[in-house]
Amino acid sequence: MIRYKGYVAFFYCDKDVNIIVNRKNKFELKKGYYAYVGSCGLHCDKRISRHISGEEKMKKHWHVDYISSICIPLGVIVLPLSEKEIVSRLSSLPGIKGFGNTDDKTSLTHLFRSSIEEVMERIFLS
Repeated sequence: MIRYKGYVAFFYCDKDVNIIVNRKNKFELKKGYYAYVGSCGLHCDKRISRHISGEEKMKKHWHVDYISSICIPLGVIVLPLSEKEIVSRLSSLPGIKGFGNTDDKTSLTHLFRSSIEEVMERIFLS
């Protein structure tokens, strides 16, 4: 039985956007494709559904909630790799420093600006 540990959620921002989480966490995202890496936890299906719902009025708990309410959710892949292993495979891609990695101080980010194809290559061909 495969145990799914991590996921990558894909988004498209059709314009430049500013995300303000709080006074310390402000992010500027340029128009383009983004990949957010997260951990599945116990209720992976509910977490992913939340991320791709695009619901603007939901209470924002994670950094990814901010991007999912502003940019267009495209899809998610769930993997038997840990969140840190996925981030490691994507670490050479351009990233948004400090986004989504508050519980992972070894990584600079969990949000990468890249095409879906390039992310898939890094994950599966690394």
